[in-house]
Amino acid sequence: MKVAYADPPYIGQANKYPEKQEVDHVELIAKLEAFDGWALSASSPSIYDIVPMFLARGAWVKRYCVFKPNNNPAYAWEPIFFKPARDGSRKKNTVRDWVSANITIRKGLVGAKPPEFCGWLFDLLGMETEDEFYDLFLGTGIVTSSWEIWRNNRRKFE
Repeated sequence: MKVAYADPPYIGQANKYPEKQEVDHVELIAKLEAFDGWALSASSPSIYDIVPMFLARGAWVKRYCVFKPNNNPAYAWEPIFFKPARDGSRKKNTVRDWVSANITIRKGLVGAKPPEFCGWLFDLLGMETEDEFYDLFLGTGIVTSSWEIWRNNRRKFE
């Protein structure tokens, strides 16, 4: 199976990244639909723009988030839109539609995902060790390196 993950600059936030380029989410979603399974990270304020494209299905709840003066509310969760590569099976553990994990700091880019989030994501997508994984917005490389760690750990028990 071919599975993709997209963590683009969130809508209206491109100025925080070196490219300063807004992402065409309609085009991105069409690209994701070509994969057997996929996930798309977004910011909670952007769901009003994205939900008309399809329904939100999961969430990353941040146990720790940054509270800034004059920034209210504190955005302490992010919706995750996804399509699993495989249907659930009674032989597999049930995966929640949300994960609670701390944010990362000082990783080189705003919004770098923590390894806990990545492991949950791979389980959520029903991934197997033989799957091909495509990180469409490489960023810090944490998601891709977490895939290799997750995959190697799973192979030990197969």
